[in-house]
Amino acid sequence: MWLLSVTENPYPDIEAAIRELETKRFKLKPIGRLRLAKLKHAYFKVEDVRRTFVSTVKPPSFWKVLMHTKRSKKKRRFYHEIIAKDGSETLGIHTTTITKTHYATMEVMIGDTDWFGKGVVLEIRRQIISRMVLGGHISQVSNQVYARNFGSILNYQKLGFDHVGTLYQSAVDEFRGEFADYLIFTLRGEELQKLARRWAEEASS
Repeated sequence: MWLLSVTENPYPDIEAAIRELETKRFKLKPIGRLRLAKLKHAYFKVEDVRRTFVSTVKPPSFWKVLMHTKRSKKKRRFYHEIIAKDGSETLGIHTTTITKTHYATMEVMIGDTDWFGKGVVLEIRRQIISRMVLGGHISQVSNQVYARNFGSILNYQKLGFDHVGTLYQSAVDEFRGEFADYLIFTLRGEELQKLARRWAEEASS
């Protein structure tokens, strides 16, 4: 019966991911492909941002960024811009992709370096994950991170993700002139459910 239900409705209904969300400090506003590409292009001009994504030394052109940006799609791919409640400037972007097997991957880019190290990722990820898990039956969240992106690695550890594998020499780090490894982090099963419930309770308190 469960397999039949998945076949009939392969993508979970993630209503929470297609509307504006709020945390204590931030608003997450849904955006489309063009707006996402414009923000990415602007952020990639910042060297400290490019380093965390193992990007090229030279900032990519807008058209190259747009070419590598897929369209947002209902029930499958969602984009949000991150806006601080105490200001009007967008400080970053967050993307979520969901598969037919109720598996989610995410990417966040903080483009305003003044917000580095201030818990932005932890706060918005807890909100998005709890909404998706409790409202849309997501069973696993998994992401890849550059092995030298120590800030992101620490965030995954704080969120309770497990390091489940490494993609060795899977990219080229032009800044250091060497191959780059990527680490795979996953949160799933009962632990994911437990954390989602806890984060939802904390957000409502």
